[in-house]
Amino acid sequence: MKLAQLALCPLFCLALVGQEQQIQSRRFRHYIGGREAGSMEVVFSKNSAHTKNFLSIGRRGSTSEQYITQNIVMGEGGDILAEWAITLGSQPQKGQARWLPYEPGALFVLAAGSNETKIALSPGTILWPPEADEKMRRAAQEMAPIQLSTFTFPFSALSRLELVPNLAEPVGIFSDAVRYSGTFSEGGSTSQVTCWISPADGQIKQFSSQSGLIIITQREELPPPVDSGGVGLFEWTLCRLPHMPFVAWREEVIVKGLPDIAEGPQQQRIGPGEYRLSRAAPPYGEDNRQLPVKGKASADPEEAPYLADSPLLGIQDSVITELAARLRIDPNATRWEVCCRVNAFVFDLIRDKGLDVGFATAPEVAADPRGDCTEHTVLTIALLRRLGVPARAVFGWAGLDDGAETTMGLHAWVEAKTGRRWIPLDPTFDQAPAGAFRAAISVSALNSYAELGWGLGMMPIAAPNSLVASAKPISFLESGLVIDGITITLEKGRWATGGGRLFADLPQAGQIAVNGNVRHLSTADSKLIHFPGHAPARYEKSASRLAIDCGKNRWLYFEGLSEVAAMEVLKAVKLSEEPAAVESPLDVQKK
Repeated sequence: MKLAQLALCPLFCLALVGQEQQIQSRRFRHYIGGREAGSMEVVFSKNSAHTKNFLSIGRRGSTSEQYITQNIVMGEGGDILAEWAITLGSQPQKGQARWLPYEPGALFVLAAGSNETKIALSPGTILWPPEADEKMRRAAQEMAPIQLSTFTFPFSALSRLELVPNLAEPVGIFSDAVRYSGTFSEGGSTSQVTCWISPADGQIKQFSSQSGLIIITQREELPPPVDSGGVGLFEWTLCRLPHMPFVAWREEVIVKGLPDIAEGPQQQRIGPGEYRLSRAAPPYGEDNRQLPVKGKASADPEEAPYLADSPLLGIQDSVITELAARLRIDPNATRWEVCCRVNAFVFDLIRDKGLDVGFATAPEVAADPRGDCTEHTVLTIALLRRLGVPARAVFGWAGLDDGAETTMGLHAWVEAKTGRRWIPLDPTFDQAPAGAFRAAISVSALNSYAELGWGLGMMPIAAPNSLVASAKPISFLESGLVIDGITITLEKGRWATGGGRLFADLPQAGQIAVNGNVRHLSTADSKLIHFPGHAPARYEKSASRLAIDCGKNRWLYFEGLSEVAAMEVLKAVKLSEEPAAVESPLDVQKK
């Protein structure tokens, strides 16, 4: 997840000193989820306001670093020029905006690689930091309410701050601080905030909570918060569930405990906080025969924003053009055929599936193929648009299974339009269509960083410990099991369970841990093995793992096998799409 915007507290982008001072510098520290997560420096003079913001997110041994710089200058005639750079990947994304006194209701914004856009400003919107600072300090002196409309330049977002004074409450060395509480709104999200403002020193501290995730930004002079040893942002976003074997195979999952989210073709509300999540069917009929858009125009105006280029996608960049050529797409390929080819290609291309990348642009990923779900998503969208298929990003939650634990966490994936439908794809897991266990929160055309949608994606799972997921039970037979329409039979063996895990008990190989999941291994890192009459499989020597292809990106993993043993196991496994007749449930042998 990419949450630089979370710590770029727009309140702190306001000036902290009055216009009468020539140069002042203030330093702040960020704490997210109980851990220190970065810093910010603001330097102001009479005619300029400069901000440097740094965010560091630790994720399972990796660290993602993200930087935002912003410089605002006021000219002698009162005009304002803002310039910024956002570095979430390896290269900064730059932009600028200008405001002119003779057209006060408009802001002209230009991001690198895109055309200038005109944004309408509501009356009273404050762009110049010292003006906002003066209002906040005066309000604190008078214990008066605060209502400010401002603009966050790096994310091209209008914001609204509404605060009421609570009481005079000294904070550390800032003895004149006044505590305020209220709301901060930006884009489609609103959060509760508590602020401490000094009539002499401006804003001292800000505290906000997004569904239990505590976010604090405070002056460097203050001691760390007492709870600064928490779990951190990444761990906070994970919701651990009772283990659900073969969760990636499921055609339908029922989840209880979600907040209210919009319904769609793959997520239907069936009760308070309860949703039926389902896998999309592949396109059929006319939808399956639709061809990509040739040239730059589409006959469907709805498709235009999802075929356009942007600084994040760079679909005309030479490295994207080269990758598109490597795909060797048949000129007569349908949109869906292009989707499946690109989805698998991106999965194989990004072999370093690490968590230490911020939010790289598509050309960055193409040149240095590594990253997590956002890198898979942005590159897939760029390639699909380059090849004439409308595509957009989806942000939400997805259920994952590592064989011993099922978790639900923030995730990004792709939707591609073919015919009348938007069909989910997940290049991170090579799923086309994407798996059932995912709940969409927002969609984005990825025209700018402002559209990344993580603010909406941070919508809380109100009580993570109460989240419950269920699916159709796995049926065990004498030597086989049935999972959502596929029967897996062991010849000369039987299935066993123990500790919430599944095992294959085979005379020739002993008891082997088994898990059903999506494709985790690339073709470059594994060896294809196949016997007539048996499903194709791959053996990954470095992990001593056999992966049997059960179709529809359902893979059966057998752990801890030599290559010789893997071949014997493959011969013992039989697959059939139609469930075998259930004579009587098997009392599965316990491990």
